[in-house]
Amino acid sequence: MKEQDRRTFRPNPAGAESIRGEADRPEASARTDRAWERLMQAMEQEPISPAWTELERQAEAREEALRAEQKEQAASLARLEEERKMNERMEETRMDAGTEKTAPRARRMSGRARRWMAGAAAAAVVVTAVATPMGNKALAALLGQFRMEQVTEVNEADLQQLFNSVFSEGVSEEAVNRYGEFKVETGSSRGEMSRAEAEQAAGFALLPESLAGKQDKIYLSASQNLSIKLDVEEINATMKQLGATKLFPASVDGKKLTLAIGPSVNYSFEADGMNLNVQQMKAPVVDVEAGVDLEDAVEAVLQFPLMPEQLKQSLSSSRLLTNGELPLPVFTDENSKAERLQIGGVPVLVTERNYGDNNLNKEATFVKNGVMTVASMYQNVEEGPMTREQAQAWFAKQLEELVGA
Repeated sequence: MKEQDRRTFRPNPAGAESIRGEADRPEASARTDRAWERLMQAMEQEPISPAWTELERQAEAREEALRAEQKEQAASLARLEEERKMNERMEETRMDAGTEKTAPRARRMSGRARRWMAGAAAAAVVVTAVATPMGNKALAALLGQFRMEQVTEVNEADLQQLFNSVFSEGVSEEAVNRYGEFKVETGSSRGEMSRAEAEQAAGFALLPESLAGKQDKIYLSASQNLSIKLDVEEINATMKQLGATKLFPASVDGKKLTLAIGPSVNYSFEADGMNLNVQQMKAPVVDVEAGVDLEDAVEAVLQFPLMPEQLKQSLSSSRLLTNGELPLPVFTDENSKAERLQIGGVPVLVTERNYGDNNLNKEATFVKNGVMTVASMYQNVEEGPMTREQAQAWFAKQLEELVGA
């Protein structure tokens, strides 16, 4: 403290110094103000510290991440709520119709992918199908399958009959392992990514923003690999019991087959009050260990008496042994109908499921440039913004844009 400031508080019985100190206060205050101004001017001339800039950047990044997370959570909750409402409407429709059959739960995209692989297993031979979600799909590799790209309608009831014939006493781990050694590996979750990072991880170009809208962060599902070593003796024994005369060659025994399913990208489009769900992934690929007699194995499958006719026809006309193409099964049941289209030279299979007069559920599956796409729409025509005819036309328009993207 300066001398003139200290004397303000110096004791003085006469009070003279106190009076002088009081008089000095305005001058001291003015000096303080001038010093403060000089300090502010000096600070303004100083360059901004990089540390402060970095702290501000980190704070903004945290706020942006929080907003993105909140947005994603809100979107997830909205999708779950829409699915819940859809299931309720399906159940109400079932009750009104007085049927004992329960309308199936709205199919999630990951479920569809599992069912595609199930058809591949049937194409190979269902006696070796396993109970795990990925296991029922892997044995198409016995056919030398390399890419599942030929979209093919398959009646689900026929496939189920095949499963039931093989596992007449139910599917158990013991029953499945009888036919070979199976291993399922799931890739680690990648979290949110930028568009460029997602394209690199998925292995294909994402849908353009003009169609899918701007998406700051992309989320990919985990990849899955299933490897198989088959016990041909057990497989052929079961095939004989089921009436097969053409059996699998010994060259298949103990050979390693690996089914690789890459990560998938999910989109949800909103337009004209309607919602379209889309999933994309690279067509599954199977690596077959060298030494397998593929032609003989294919013939065994084609002659298998319980093979669903639609798959058999597709396999017969496929170019499996020349360029590695195999059918991509799309399942239909008694409540659905399928229509094959050609859009811009791309084969598209469109299925429509009937859950009552007021419910419209359409799904389209196609493969273009090695990328598998599934687009689906659900609407209650009483509550939705469009009539059934308008909704069908809207879906057809969106499908054309997807195929052309």
